[in-house]
Amino acid sequence: VQGVFAALAEPPPELESAFDCYNYAGLRLNLFTNAQEPPYLSSLPAAERAKAQAQLRALATAVYEQGRARMERFFQNGQGQPGDASAHLYAMLCNNLGIRYAEDSQRYREAIELHKAGIAASPFQENYLGVLRGYDALDDYANVVKAAEDLWQFTAQHGEVPDSADYWVGQIFIALYHLGRVSEMPAWLERLAHWQRQNDEDEANLSHAALTTRLYFCQLGGAEHYRDMALAIYEPMRQQLQKIDDPRTLMYAGGAAYLLDREAEAKVFYEAALQQHTRQGGAALSKEDLTLIDNKLAYCNQVLRKPWWKIW
Repeated sequence: VQGVFAALAEPPPELESAFDCYNYAGLRLNLFTNAQEPPYLSSLPAAERAKAQAQLRALATAVYEQGRARMERFFQNGQGQPGDASAHLYAMLCNNLGIRYAEDSQRYREAIELHKAGIAASPFQENYLGVLRGYDALDDYANVVKAAEDLWQFTAQHGEVPDSADYWVGQIFIALYHLGRVSEMPAWLERLAHWQRQNDEDEANLSHAALTTRLYFCQLGGAEHYRDMALAIYEPMRQQLQKIDDPRTLMYAGGAAYLLDREAEAKVFYEAALQQHTRQGGAALSKEDLTLIDNKLAYCNQVLRKPWWKIW
């Protein structure tokens, strides 16, 4: 084990070109994802394996930085190797280094600038997503919406569907809600439907992320401002939501039903959320979540006990 860590602690090699840096770093990162993981890594105990992963990521980051410096020097003065000269390679390197900055050390602003440099050099979807991911991590809602619009325009031009489109549209709904721009949510809902049609997704068998995104729409303004649209979304989801065992998603389902004046259904979802929260160890929902559910359940029970003819 000590031999592995000693090797990983060595300074990164000086490689001949940015192309070599890109390949070297990628190979090191893939050591833990490749099905043919070498025995000296797969045999490590869990704690040592995590430490080795962190050292490999740090090594990859240093080598990506070396490659970036080589390419920028070449672009500035023309000095270097043929493997330093590709704009598309520079964009891919910016993307990978931006991911490392964001995931390993929360250097989100530096990551955003790297992804933007990659877009300027040779645009592709992953760098647009990197910009969006960075602003989302910073809760910079105005720039989340701007980055999402840039992503939409790029994918529309190229006939692509973004990775994790359901998740990102949900984050866009959150951003629009915080910005007081609820009126823009229906357009993004239509864009999500467009992406799903491209992906041949089945409305009768939506993913967990797809269900959550639709519940965000209902809760963050849809039920209040676009009630018919929210009902049209909610109705087909009810049976699918009953199969969910995630406490937070069930809480969102209860919230959507509550805002749509479906108190009996809200009660069922809220109670299921509490049951799953307890069954899964009591860590899924916060104290604030539990207080909210208790208050909403109290209201639902009051409404459901009231005789139909009593209007006060």
